[in-house]
Amino acid sequence: MGHPRLLLTGFYPFSNFTENISKMIVDEISTRGIDGVDIIPFILTVDQNGSMLPSKIIGGNENFSAVLLLGFSYDSDVIRIEIIGKNEYKMRIPDNSGRRIEKGPIIENGPVEILTNSPISTIELAIGESDFVSWSRDAGGFVCNETYFRTLMVVSNSQEPNTPVLFVHLPDKETVPLDLQLELVMKISKCLCGII
Repeated sequence: MGHPRLLLTGFYPFSNFTENISKMIVDEISTRGIDGVDIIPFILTVDQNGSMLPSKIIGGNENFSAVLLLGFSYDSDVIRIEIIGKNEYKMRIPDNSGRRIEKGPIIENGPVEILTNSPISTIELAIGESDFVSWSRDAGGFVCNETYFRTLMVVSNSQEPNTPVLFVHLPDKETVPLDLQLELVMKISKCLCGII
């Protein structure tokens, strides 16, 4: 039997930012690997197509043990582990396609929100007490939340509804050092794949 397969995504830079730490972390993990885990990495465009790509991949013929979505939160001073995807747009800035939806549902007639099915208690134990981590119930109203909600929706309606899906917002590397963020993401990855 093979290793658990992790779908790991980050985003390209957006707005006036020249880099996106989520892309940097995905690139680094793709290079280093995680013992006992097969990483399937994707970098998403910051627009509607990017938000739909994980859902399309999951809806295809590939099976995953877990899904970890990473994004950049420029106004965060901690790593935010998001536990809810909300069915709403609240875009304060345009995405990279110029789209800006200030209000409305992501999926018409969908649930108001979907709670992650990830092993929260296992993750809490693995990361321990940290000044650099917080648990969040608001993934914002931009493409990050849109991606999270779409992915949670597809998984909950799939033949594998127990596949863990989690979104983690990362601050810039000047706020929390890249190595610390990388270490935490790798721990979360192992928790999601059931090897920690």
